[in-house]
Amino acid sequence: MKSKSLLFSVVFFNDDFTPMEFVVYVIQQFFNYDHAKATEVMLQIHNQGRGHCGAFSQEIAETKSQQKKQIFERKWPSFENRY
Repeated sequence: MKSKSLLFSVVFFNDDFTPMEFVVYVIQQFFNYDHAKATEVMLQIHNQGRGHCGAFSQEIAETKSQQKKQIFERKWPSFENRY
């Protein structure tokens, strides 16, 4: 029987400072979403307080989480990063 690998979610949380366009850009760059899908996720973040960007192996989730954290922290120190 095949064992299922544990997957970890990468989630963005809304804040009052980060421009929506920048969130769309980051989602496109790090999660390979097209503009329409990235905009959909950004609106979910904006309207519901958080948005799911994908489920990955622990190593990939940690890498993507660190990538997005680094780019946001350079511009907006208020950004929250959790996975």
